[in-house]
Amino acid sequence: KMEYHVVCVQENDSFVNQSVQWLKSKIQAAIAKDGICILGLSGGSTPKPIYHKLGECKDVDWSKVIVYLVDERYINRQHNDSNTKMIQDSFITPSGLPAANYTVPNTDLPLHDCLRDYENQLKAMLAKSKDGRVHVATLGLGDDGHFASLFPDLPEERKETALDANRLIVHTTTTQFAVFDRISTTYKVICDTHDKVFFLKGANKFKVWNEMIASKPDLNRWPAQKAVESGGTTIIVCPF
Repeated sequence: KMEYHVVCVQENDSFVNQSVQWLKSKIQAAIAKDGICILGLSGGSTPKPIYHKLGECKDVDWSKVIVYLVDERYINRQHNDSNTKMIQDSFITPSGLPAANYTVPNTDLPLHDCLRDYENQLKAMLAKSKDGRVHVATLGLGDDGHFASLFPDLPEERKETALDANRLIVHTTTTQFAVFDRISTTYKVICDTHDKVFFLKGANKFKVWNEMIASKPDLNRWPAQKAVESGGTTIIVCPF
């Protein structure tokens, strides 16, 4: 059953402000409860201004926040298509988050080693969480229905890895979007996250979301359905 909370705003400024307020309140609540907040960030153009404004918040103790990437493109970390670079520039730098608190795939390594290394980094990170779960994660929804780097019609072997409760990372590929090889967190990591938020900007994104919600369960067509079913999901929508 797909239940979720909706925050709908009518213009871009409120979209950014509401998103920042939502994130800030969840981060502060996690710190108050557990002493730390593990925060997963997705890439893309929609969250960039949100991350920038969040990073400027002075009333969050950023030393208690541990940030990791929900997914990444297998590309040099200084490349403009790199999520690591976008989040570094928009959020890490203004927030002054300690470098040791930023967990990203080492894309300088060969792909297989990079995947294994990021899996190990995330294991160590989750060991710092009281219940082994992520506190907060940001997500998006592609026009094709993908989220993180979990795409519709994943090959069987990759889908099995994505669904394996013992795995934290899966290698996927796309010919539709920038950078062929992708590194994504698995359903285990995403579905276990206490508070998940999808940022949906524009009429088309909202249309895709509503189509997914109205569709019968089909993980091949709608990979994000499973995340919504796992609960703790909010969508912040600006349908314009």
